[in-house]
Amino acid sequence: MTKVVITLDNTQTRVLVSGHSNYDVSGKDIVCSSVSSLMYYVASLISELTKNFEFREDEKSATMDLVINEKNDTIDAIIRCLIYSFETIEEDYSDYFKLTINK
Repeated sequence: MTKVVITLDNTQTRVLVSGHSNYDVSGKDIVCSSVSSLMYYVASLISELTKNFEFREDEKSATMDLVINEKNDTIDAIIRCLIYSFETIEEDYSDYFKLTINK
């Protein structure tokens, strides 16, 4: 199962992705592909807005970690869209994907 934990506070946002969904074999797994694509897209957007972030990925441990140390309306809107997208994945693929939001 792919697990996403999003932690939101007044100064920092963290999005931690871990695990394989096992929806299908590697290369055909639409759940993993969707989650990875969203994470790369959001990291790219954030990189255009601030240098005050970190994005790490480790294919061996099946993790992606995005930490944003800045808050503004644009970044908040991007994170809201990411949350909505993850919620949609969870609705359709709850056996393979779990979203947790900590505030």
